[in-house]
Amino acid sequence: MMDTDESTSDSFVQSSGFSHTSRPQTVNMPGDNTSCSSADTQEMVMSVFWRGGFLGAACYCFETSQIHILADIRDEMSDFKILQCLFRQIQPSRVITCGTLSFNFIKKVKQLVLGEETLASEDLPVTDKLHFQPSKAFVYDNCVRRILVMDLGCAPEDLSPEDRPSYIRSLLDLSQERSVCALGGLLSFLDKSLARLTLGAYECNILALKYLSLDNILWMDTDTLMNLQIFAPKDHPSSFKWTWNRSKEGFSIFGLFNQCASKLGTRRMRTLMSQPTKDRHVIESRLDVIKFCLESRHAPVVKNIRENISHIQCVSKILTHMKNGLATVNHWLLLHKVLTNAIGIAEFCHAHQTSGYYFQQIGSCLDNVLYIIAQSISRIMDKEASLLEERFIVSEASVKNWIDVRRMRRKCAWSRPKLPRER
Repeated sequence: MMDTDESTSDSFVQSSGFSHTSRPQTVNMPGDNTSCSSADTQEMVMSVFWRGGFLGAACYCFETSQIHILADIRDEMSDFKILQCLFRQIQPSRVITCGTLSFNFIKKVKQLVLGEETLASEDLPVTDKLHFQPSKAFVYDNCVRRILVMDLGCAPEDLSPEDRPSYIRSLLDLSQERSVCALGGLLSFLDKSLARLTLGAYECNILALKYLSLDNILWMDTDTLMNLQIFAPKDHPSSFKWTWNRSKEGFSIFGLFNQCASKLGTRRMRTLMSQPTKDRHVIESRLDVIKFCLESRHAPVVKNIRENISHIQCVSKILTHMKNGLATVNHWLLLHKVLTNAIGIAEFCHAHQTSGYYFQQIGSCLDNVLYIIAQSISRIMDKEASLLEERFIVSEASVKNWIDVRRMRRKCAWSRPKLPRER
């Protein structure tokens, strides 16, 4: 049974899906490195479930197609410290919960999603950032059945439908009731609302399941972050230009240190500064990288790595378009550009893997598959002709080479001597 004591009667936001006009649109201004727009953060949908003093959560990232799960953890009703830390770490674009949970929990979720000033006003706005699912979507038995039939991209290819529940049970601890309910509510929401939410840009492919870790994190509330001026966001004065997480970074430590060459780097730096670590090994590994970059003899290497990093971006949308046969010439060129620069970064790190732990980790990512994909695109695709024709054009040289290989194989097959058959 769901906890219906002190249930909220305010249901001003209903989980009725999204319209085509509700998806946030952002405009990236050139040369603007201090903007904390939605382009600098991953689009995450998070489901939270709290009951009996324990919190469970699950979130889905549309760019990486991964689900991150927070195992049941005690979170007191007085301040919901874990819930606040979770919101700062994930920074979800949309939040899902059950409207029949505790009144204090629902109030805290509204406060974290809408803000204290908006919550204190008499007229609460209608927003698509907070969604209340029906209580049946969070029933434990229904959630377990929904989880055991979900399709995982990380599952073995020869996995039979009969073995799928056993495989999923080996990945998840289904005894964690709150996290199971949160994951079940998330899957229910994605099944109902994903078609209108993605607008063809993403696919609901669950590639992997990962557990969130809140260990070794330095606990700091929002007031501490603001008083220390680690972040100083400023909302846009025009209300019609506001979108989720769209603000301008003011004078802050993050604004001073943000010299990242890519949006992925800016996103990662914001996450690291919002939740500093207490792990000594991690801190020392980061200091090794900083020491390497500050040495004058490594200046050419750092310059080359920075140049490669500036061309790195997420390719999940591109891969989705390619899978659906909707890839354009720019998609192919961008994928080749990202692969080439990623290989360059990995080669630099592999050459200096003795300089630190992170260089070893990045250098170990070198794989022959990356070289094969990059070389295949470069050899098969005629870039200049494809840009002129605005469609994928195969290079004539690659076609001739393929024909020559076929002819050589055919000649070898005809010239091969036939062995006498044994009687």
